[in-house]
Amino acid sequence: MIRVQCRTNIDDYKGKDWPTKMICRPLKGDSVQASCGARLHVVGITHIVAPNDRWNSEDGGKPYLIVELHKYYDGLGGG
Repeated sequence: MIRVQCRTNIDDYKGKDWPTKMICRPLKGDSVQASCGARLHVVGITHIVAPNDRWNSEDGGKPYLIVELHKYYDGLGGG
């Protein structure tokens, strides 16, 4: 499992319970669903190493992904 931190700048979706682990690295355009059923799409991914205390690691920081979520826009007027 891959540790992730899902983020969005859409106020109506900020308080939702988004996944904290994923089976594989998401791709731009993938849909991510919160526990309440709300869905947003991946618009960006950042690879990062957590500080030592982020995951209670004894051997230094552990890698994880910051997954940026937003409503899908295909650039063609679709939603």
